[in-house]
Amino acid sequence: MSSVEAARKANLIGAAAAYLLNHGGRHHASAHWCFVPGRIEVLGKHTDYAGGRSLICAAERGFCAVGVEREDAVLRMCDVARHDTADFPLHADLVPNRLDGAHLELFGQLAHRSQLLGTRQLGNQVAPTEWLAETAEHLGAAATSAFGAGFGGSVWALIHANQADSFLADWHVRYAQAYPHEAKRATFFATRPGPAAIA
Repeated sequence: MSSVEAARKANLIGAAAAYLLNHGGRHHASAHWCFVPGRIEVLGKHTDYAGGRSLICAAERGFCAVGVEREDAVLRMCDVARHDTADFPLHADLVPNRLDGAHLELFGQLAHRSQLLGTRQLGNQVAPTEWLAETAEHLGAAATSAFGAGFGGSVWALIHANQADSFLADWHVRYAQAYPHEAKRATFFATRPGPAAIA
């Protein structure tokens, strides 16, 4: 890393630590920091996820993160540049072990918050994926969110099996009306959830 970028990162980390301490952090707690560099995928984009090989290199642009202890069961994330915060309560009920009844409602709330924060905090959504997730909720999806490579990708929606066909048709028609150019290259399909990656 160049000396100019190293100095810039040090300033960002210092500003982040000060911001956290002024927004609920323990003033006598130790701060832990890290820098996560961006990466340039020269060859083999995403093949490493499937056990393949990639030729990558680190970039000077990336994420600076600072963590300090709190005295409550809340994870608070602060964006120093935007002066924005998002709170996440930490308790066992946030990990549903099945998707039915109240667990399904909670799962929908968590998916909605994930989608919202991806748009607000990461800024990695495009208008069509935002629209698809929002419209899926209006059409009755129990949960929905964008996923994929960012700045594009896909959107999933969780629907009861007996409503899947009508939901999918309506979702597709509305998307074609809202985004006729993008809809020509889009694929809509229904599938059942697979088994958990970790049981």
